[in-house]
Formats: sequence, structure tokens, C-alpha cells
Amino acid sequence: DGLKVAIRLKFEDDDIVEKDEIAKVIKCLMEGEEGKEIRDRMQSLKDSAKKALKDDGSSIKILSQLATQLENFGGI
Repeated sequence: DGLKVAIRLKFEDDDIVEKDEIAKVIKCLMEGEEGKEIRDRMQSLKDSAKKALKDDGSSIKILSQLATQLENFGGI
């Protein structure tokens, strides 16, 4: 819900999703404006993840800091 990268299916009372509902959601994802917005958000998240994993990215920097701290405590 927080990332807004999906469309929630509507279940019937017996916890079954009707084929028409599935078709509607797929069509919305493939052709609709909401589907385009989801694809755009996913691309943005993908770009952010790639940036974080670069040699000078935030993930690498944090792991390096953690390793340094562990070395200082004699943990490695």
C-alpha cells in the first residue's frame, strides 16, 4: 500500500476473485493511467536501488561503516 505499486483485487464473499475482476485489473495495469503511474513508480524505485548499490552508493557506504565499527570492536 505504501509504495503504491499494485492494484488490489476485489474478492467475493467466498474469498474468490471473479475472472472479470482479474481481467479488469490486468487491463488497467496494461493500458490504463493507473498502470502507467505504477510502471513509472517502479522505474523510479529501480533507479534508486541501482544508485544505492553503486560503489559510492548509500548501501555500500553504510556497510563499509558497519564493517569499520565491527573492526574497531574486534568483531572481525
